[in-house]
Amino acid sequence: MIRLFIKLLRDINHSVGQLTAFVLVITVGAFFCTGLITLSGNLGGCTEDYFAEHHLSDLNVHYTRISKDGIADLNKIKGIHKMEGHYTLDATQVFKNDKATLKIYSLPATNEINTPAIFKGNMPSKKDDLLLDSHYAKEHHIQVGDKITINTNEKNLEFIISGLIENVEYTKENGIQDYKSYGVAYITQDAIPGIIDSFFMIEAEKDYDNEQIAGVFKAQSKLHPYWDQVSKERTFNDAQITHAIHNNKLMSRVIPFVLFIIEALILFLMMSRMIDSQRNQVGIGKALSVKI
Repeated sequence: MIRLFIKLLRDINHSVGQLTAFVLVITVGAFFCTGLITLSGNLGGCTEDYFAEHHLSDLNVHYTRISKDGIADLNKIKGIHKMEGHYTLDATQVFKNDKATLKIYSLPATNEINTPAIFKGNMPSKKDDLLLDSHYAKEHHIQVGDKITINTNEKNLEFIISGLIENVEYTKENGIQDYKSYGVAYITQDAIPGIIDSFFMIEAEKDYDNEQIAGVFKAQSKLHPYWDQVSKERTFNDAQITHAIHNNKLMSRVIPFVLFIIEALILFLMMSRMIDSQRNQVGIGKALSVKI
């Protein structure tokens, strides 16, 4: 047995390249398996915690305008945990050689849905205060305290940047994510000029189907200038993040499986060649009644 063990070590020494390849494939497969499973799990957990912390809306319902009585009727719909009204308008900001589009949202006095994460500065407290998306601000070298002029409804309005933020609703707005030409900003409701579009962000109660609530909203909105509604699952932001997590989980199963198949093939070929090359020794050993 000692001689067989010594012979085994000698054979391993002669097949260092094959053994190294075998070990490397196992290591790479284990690395991908562990890394991708950990990544997808952590990404999914962090995303859920981030959405929960900032209360990502389950449903957005858009109106051109709506009365207070209409709001009271909508508040009675079953399954609604919170409902928050916002105004929105489109604006442009002109630079020396270019211009960009800004989506402006109003912030109610008590903001509890789609709350912004502030990186620098403070929430707007005056009519001329504005919260600006931090990525857009970085592209255009805008800092807290700077004054910017935007154009909307053929009016030029001047605001002071009170803070730089990221909003949970716009973590991922589009596939290109071009912050040079598109950004998001928030102002107080008192600063909203004229008649503009309005919408409601809705946080549903647990175990309630968003589509069911959406159907009730659509049915009860016949008397109001109803425009559109978008559930959380249909937004590009949520869909892209969910898709990325799903792909990571899929890759964590497929890639290690492929690598382990390659490993099995290498082992099979290596063992086959070793048995073929040691055929004489195997025959002699069996003739001498040596257990192999």
